[in-house]
Amino acid sequence: MTKEKIVLGAGLAALALVAASILVLYGMSPSLVGAPDQGLVTRPPETPIAPPPQQVLPAPQQVQQTKSETTKFENTISVSGTGVAKANPDRVLVALAISEEAKTAQLATESAATIFNKLLATLAAEGISRNDVQTNSINLNPVYFYPERAPPVITGYRLDHSITVTIKSQDTTQLGKQAGKVIDVAIAAGVTRINGISFAAGDESIKVLRTQALKAAIEDAKDKANTMANALGVKIVGVSSVSESVFIPVAKQVFRGEVAAPAPAAPPTELVPGEFQVTVNVYVVYGISG
Repeated sequence: MTKEKIVLGAGLAALALVAASILVLYGMSPSLVGAPDQGLVTRPPETPIAPPPQQVLPAPQQVQQTKSETTKFENTISVSGTGVAKANPDRVLVALAISEEAKTAQLATESAATIFNKLLATLAAEGISRNDVQTNSINLNPVYFYPERAPPVITGYRLDHSITVTIKSQDTTQLGKQAGKVIDVAIAAGVTRINGISFAAGDESIKVLRTQALKAAIEDAKDKANTMANALGVKIVGVSSVSESVFIPVAKQVFRGEVAAPAPAAPPTELVPGEFQVTVNVYVVYGISG
C-alpha cells in the first residue's frame, strides 16, 4: 500500500467519524460508517424513537368576581344623617384587684386565695352567682430591693389577681345600689384596688337601640335631602348609594383607683348609672332631576 492510499484512507475514516458524531448529536442514527480499508458499508436504517408527548396544561379556570353595583344618576345630591337612641343600662361591670405580698411565693398565693374565697362568699350572700365572677389575670412576680452599688436582692413575692363582677338588673336605681354594695363588700373582704366600674347594655338591648338610631338617621338624611331639593327646585328620583357607621360605647367607666378599708360607720356606696346611648351616622346619595 502506497503512502498516498494510507493518507486517503485515514482521511475518509476521520470524515466518517465526524459525520457519525453530528448525526448522533442531532438524535439520528448513522446509516453510513466508513472503515479505513473497506470503503463505505451501508446499514439498514433504524426505527426512529418518537419524542415524548408534550404535557398539555389545563386551561385556567375563569374566576367570577361579584361587584357591588350602585344605581347611576346623571345628577345627585349627597347628605348625611345622624340618629341617637338612648336607654338605661341593664348591667354594671365592677373590675377588682387583689394584691398580696409575702416573703415567699407560696405565702403570697395563699393570702390572695384567702381573700378571693372570702370575696366569693360575701358576693354569694348578696345574691351574686359565681357565674357572674370572672378572673381576668393572675400574676406572680418577685419583689426586689435595689441597694447602691450592689446587685438587686429579692425580698419577697407579690401576687396580683384581677377579677370582674357583673351585676344585672332592669331597675336602674337598684343597679346603682347593688354596684355600690359590691364595692363595699369587696373592700371589706380585702380587695386592694378597683380597676374600673362600667355601665353597659346587653346584646339584645344594643340591637334594639341600633335599629332605632338607624331609622332616626335615615329620617334625618331624608329631611335634609328634601330641604335641599326644594331650595334648588329639583325633584328626588331615587337613591344612588347609602352607607352607615355605628358608634356603640363598650362601657361607661365611672371610677378607677386604689381603695382603703371603709370606716365602721361609713355610709353605703351608691352609684348613678345614667343613660346608655347608641349613635348611627348615614351617608346617602340621592338622584335628582329637573
